[in-house]
Amino acid sequence: MHDPLAVAVLAVALAALLWVAVSHARYRAIYRYHDADLRAARTDAARRSRSVLSGKAGEQLGPLVPQFCDRFDASEARFIGAPIDYVIFDGLGRGELREVVLVEVKTGTSRLNANERQVELAIREGRVGFEVLRLP
Repeated sequence: MHDPLAVAVLAVALAALLWVAVSHARYRAIYRYHDADLRAARTDAARRSRSVLSGKAGEQLGPLVPQFCDRFDASEARFIGAPIDYVIFDGLGRGELREVVLVEVKTGTSRLNANERQVELAIREGRVGFEVLRLP
């Protein structure tokens, strides 16, 4: 077994085995997650995606729910989508505009985002204007 070819093959095999072991250890140090972690992340992403999609659907269906219809006439609502969902021209359909109301529709436990909070603050502070833009 002192054949130089056998010793060389054994040395190459040991070097390859060492390289694989070091590569695997390096991979595990960088990517510490397991299949269960990946499945949990995918499940969480799917749940969040469904939540966002149901919120988007809820925004579109806002004028059809009783909480909206009890307060406003759906024909006076104009969907914008962002940063606020609706502009309501309350009373305009009957020829007597009482007020213009900005409405943000939220589902579940969702909260206003930063842009929506800024719009709310501008309204509450009276920083609202009206302009006519004439095009040539």
